[in-house]
Amino acid sequence: RGIASCESHLRSPFWRLRIGIGRPTDRDLVPEFVLEELSTDELTAIRLDLIGAHLALLFESDDAVPTAATVSKFLNAYIRGAASCASAPAAPPAATAESSSAKRK
Repeated sequence: RGIASCESHLRSPFWRLRIGIGRPTDRDLVPEFVLEELSTDELTAIRLDLIGAHLALLFESDDAVPTAATVSKFLNAYIRGAASCASAPAAPPAATAESSSAKRK
């Protein structure tokens, strides 16, 4: 049962990051959809490295508890980081025999 199971085992408050994943229209496919591995494109889109790099911003308040201001600061830093990664030029694709012969024509 996911979070409910974590709550019953931890028996203490904890912070969690929720990432929406959508859902298939067929209810029978939901468990498999939720539990399947993320694709490379999905992992790139989430950018867990950026989330980790900016996570400390959430706890900059005096009480070390996320506030609206620290959450806003975190989200802004994450979005700026993700945008700068998206605007960086992509590495050129690996050369293949097909692409090499196409260039010669």
